[in-house]
Amino acid sequence: MQHSFEQLMDMLVSRLEAAPACASREQAFEQVQSLWLQTHLYFASPEAELRRIRSRRMTESHGWKDLDRDPCYLDPDSGPEVRLYLHRDGSMVIQRMRNGSSQIIFSRLGLQLQA
Repeated sequence: MQHSFEQLMDMLVSRLEAAPACASREQAFEQVQSLWLQTHLYFASPEAELRRIRSRRMTESHGWKDLDRDPCYLDPDSGPEVRLYLHRDGSMVIQRMRNGSSQIIFSRLGLQLQA
């Protein structure tokens, strides 16, 4: 099945909106990775892409920046106009950046901040 990056992002955001808040950066990473994998499975992505998603880690060698700061962020390979921010408290933000402007397409507070 053919799919665009926009379709993948739309489904990921929809799944994130339905998912529970996270208590830590690591939990947020695991949630995003799991939901991104589920999204790719839904669209029948090639096995090589599924293996790549499963093998990703929150490390500098896998593209993560500012891991020693809050938040850290990732500019995904497949969508350079999108940036994912993860905060130590589990908060997350997905931002679209195009033509010098930016738009928040998803934002959720960490579990502790939602109380």
